[in-house]
Amino acid sequence: MKPAFLKLILINIGVTLGLLFTLNLLAHIVMTLGEQTIRLMGWGGGIDAINKDKAKARLPNYEGRYDEMFQHFRETTDVPLNYEPSIGWSRGEFSGETIMIDRAGNRVHQPLETVAEDTPKVHIFGGSTVWGTGVVDNETLPAFYQNFAKIPVVNKGETAFISRQTLLSFVNLLSTGEEMNGVVFYDGVNDVQYGCRVELEVNQHSRTQVFADRIQRGGISASPSREFQRYLVALFWGGIQELTAEVADIIEDSRDRPTPDSSMVCDNDADRAQRVAEALIANWEIAHDLAEARGIEFMAVLQPVSFIGNPRLDHIQPTLDAELGKQYRAVYPRIQQLIEERNYDWIQVYTPVLNDPDMYFYIDFCHVSGNGNQRIARRLYRDTLNHWEFLQNGAIATESQPEP
Repeated sequence: MKPAFLKLILINIGVTLGLLFTLNLLAHIVMTLGEQTIRLMGWGGGIDAINKDKAKARLPNYEGRYDEMFQHFRETTDVPLNYEPSIGWSRGEFSGETIMIDRAGNRVHQPLETVAEDTPKVHIFGGSTVWGTGVVDNETLPAFYQNFAKIPVVNKGETAFISRQTLLSFVNLLSTGEEMNGVVFYDGVNDVQYGCRVELEVNQHSRTQVFADRIQRGGISASPSREFQRYLVALFWGGIQELTAEVADIIEDSRDRPTPDSSMVCDNDADRAQRVAEALIANWEIAHDLAEARGIEFMAVLQPVSFIGNPRLDHIQPTLDAELGKQYRAVYPRIQQLIEERNYDWIQVYTPVLNDPDMYFYIDFCHVSGNGNQRIARRLYRDTLNHWEFLQNGAIATESQPEP
């Protein structure tokens, strides 16, 4: 081989490696700056995501509050999400105009003006419907429940959590000695949404495959050749690979499209539908037994969903996923049957609570606006008051509220 030709090859290799190194460095910088930078660069939905937020803010549920609610939906995409051992993820500390997250990752609302030292405390666990997607801080379910009960309430909701994750979150608090007098599990929607997906198993959360892929790509090995390979990947390609995966995740999360029939199976698989229902009940049973053993009052709630009952949906009907609806109609009756068979008075079914032909509550298939959370919280306070002794002993008379 001629020296000149060899020199040309080496120069091209050097230039290619230099470009890869530069691109990899830039990718690491973007990843360090965070997800919001990725969104600002035009990925993850871009104009389409903004337009969807504008459309939500214009729903009749929010009449006269467009600017405030558009700000809320924008802030929802800004809140950092951190890896959390044993439960998957949790929110990072955040301070916005409509969303406040404390150092523990809990969404916070206006505290009570005066609280005695021995005042009981209630923790409400669940997914994004508890966390409060679609409402400002003081319109979440825990915030309204606090207004009715007149005792401190902690919002332990987290986006996409299934009942298995809420159970683990509860266990984490028990293991750290968190003071809890009453606990509510508000579940159902996410257990069906993810438990019925063909690529997931019952009790697997929405990020199962993402976690598995990341762990597999970064597998641990003591082999020197493997370690050298990982070093080269980190130097020239790792950042690009991570950024590509992150952008793909954000784009996937931002898409709002019908679910293909082949991707969800509970409507065509009675055994799978039954296992999803039984897993939810089992997680509630474990939580109930743990709470009871520690003298904590416990209540589980099967949350409402737009596909069950007769709520007003004309404002969002075109956006509802018919295939997803089939999953709830296949699983929810089984959950209710199990509750009736086992005669659990500590489980409440709230599927009819939002049946009102004159009121707009839903903003999508499961999230509700503030008026919906207020109605649910009123019902929840009434039910816990009937079952929890510490509320009966310390109940404070509140002004009369219309029945839901």
